[in-house]
Amino acid sequence: MQNTVKLLQRAGYGIAITAIAVPAFAADIDYSDMIAVPVATGAVAAIVAMGAIKIAPGFAKWAVNKVAGMFR
Repeated sequence: MQNTVKLLQRAGYGIAITAIAVPAFAADIDYSDMIAVPVATGAVAAIVAMGAIKIAPGFAKWAVNKVAGMFR
């Protein structure tokens, strides 16, 4: 299992390096990727933030009960 994970990590590094290196050699510079990445990053951040907001009340209730349990 660990070998598979390491192999996938190395493959991911290779793909990331290739993705960075290939546009550097392009004849025409296309700036659309520079705009698309922040938009995608913002979308992912918004989804994660909404997940955190949805989980927060349940976590707060659990934490209060845990702390209250220490004083019983």
